[in-house]
Amino acid sequence: MKQEILKKLKALNKNVDDAKKESFKAKWYAEGYLDCIDDILKGENSELLKIFETKFASKAKEEAFEDIESLLSSLYKYINDLDDKKTGSDSTDYSAHPNERAQRFLERINKETGR
Repeated sequence: MKQEILKKLKALNKNVDDAKKESFKAKWYAEGYLDCIDDILKGENSELLKIFETKFASKAKEEAFEDIESLLSSLYKYINDLDDKKTGSDSTDYSAHPNERAQRFLERINKETGR
């Protein structure tokens, strides 16, 4: 009986000691966080601010890359879905004088619109 009580007291004492250590850790962490926030508000914690700036810059870059990737994927799909037949710009004769090209363009438009 005595041994059981001593064993329970020892276990209880260990639990109280562990709780005391955790309480001190929590207090130290809280004080550390509050000191850090105080330094940030005063502008005295430049190293931590650099970390935040890097993190937010990285997030902005990541979002930009996602936007560009989405745009390129959409553009690829659009081009891939185009008909393989030649478009008007593919058949343009760039060796011709701009006035001749303009005249051909106007003739083609007039023919299409029936003018």
